Amino acid sequence: MAGLKSNEVHLEPYDAAWPEIFSREASALRAALGPLAMKVEHIGSTAVAGMIAKPIIDIAIKTESFNVLPQIIEAMRSAGYESKGEFGLPGRQFFTKGDPTFFHVHVVERQSGHWPRWISFRDALRANGLLRAEYEKMKRDLAAKFENDRPSYTAAKTNFIEEALSNR
Repeated sequence: MAGLKSNEVHLEPYDAAWPEIFSREASALRAALGPLAMKVEHIGSTAVAGMIAKPIIDIAIKTESFNVLPQIIEAMRSAGYESKGEFGLPGRQFFTKGDPTFFHVHVVERQSGHWPRWISFRDALRANGLLRAEYEKMKRDLAAKFENDRPSYTAAKTNFIEEALSNR
C-alpha cells in the first residue's frame, strides 16, 4: 500500500493488512499523545473488511478539549504528521503523514458530533452487506468521475452517508 497524492482518487481492493497497519500506527499515536488521546479508532473504508478503499488509513482521535491543541499539534509533529488545521471541516483538526499520503488523522473534542457519525457509519457498513455494496458502487462511479478531484469525490458521498445514518 503506497498511499495517494494530494488530489488523487484511486480505489483498491480490500487489503487484509489494513487493520494491522492501523493497529501499529494507533499504538505509535497513543505513545506520542499519551493522555491527550481519550480514544483512537480506525474509521473510513479501510476499517471495513472486504470494502474497496482509497489506500489511506483514516484514524479518528477523541480528545477532551482543544484547549490543549498546541500540545496535540506538537505531539502529532513528533509522530511524523503535518497539521492541516480544520481543513474544511469545522470542529476537526486534520493531520496527514507520508508522501504520498498514507495516513489521515482526524482529531475531535469529546463532545463533537463528528465522532458518533464516523463510528456509526463505519459500523453500519460492517453490519450491512447491502449498504456496503451500494456504497462501493457509488464510490466506483465517483472515483471514475473525480479521479483527480478528491474534495468533489468526498463531497459527493455526503448525501449517501447522511441517508444511511438517518436510517439507523
